[in-house]
Amino acid sequence: MNLLVRLLSEGQTTAAYIKKRQLGDKHANHVDLFQILSTANSTAYKRLRDVEESTTPEVQDALRKSYLPVLRESEWEEARKITRHRQPVHSHRWVTFVPVAGSDGLTAPDDDSPREKLSAFTDVGHETAVLSVSLTGPPVAEIIENAHCTLPVRGKCLRGCGSCELHEVMGQRSGLVCICEHI
Repeated sequence: MNLLVRLLSEGQTTAAYIKKRQLGDKHANHVDLFQILSTANSTAYKRLRDVEESTTPEVQDALRKSYLPVLRESEWEEARKITRHRQPVHSHRWVTFVPVAGSDGLTAPDDDSPREKLSAFTDVGHETAVLSVSLTGPPVAEIIENAHCTLPVRGKCLRGCGSCELHEVMGQRSGLVCICEHI
């Protein structure tokens, strides 16, 4: 489970303040992970810093580039509308929308794991991946890159075989995932 989703939902991050500050910037399409947690949740922020100090340069770079995309609620609803004529699916990972300021929200990777982690998007080369930081045990971060359909970014499937489509995820926590028929 992505702790960020809970923290955002409960207003325990600085995301709403950051988004309000960015309202004048038409190019503000994401919020950096470190900014979100900088003053909001000292335990999670400290964990990010511990991981940053103890990992490889590649993961350090991915961690510094990690973010949550900003999306208007109407854009999220439009993406959900696309899925209405498709069968809902079960998935272990998906993207969820969390309102943070007016009609703006953030989209965050989430999963069905009982273990709490911090997960955000990151850019690795020319691709978007998910960076996940364990909140228990040794400070570990992993970069999750799908070889096929990716998690949707800003309500869209960005790469894959060309037939990856948005589907709504069934379960206690809802969201969107990209899948295709031949996988």
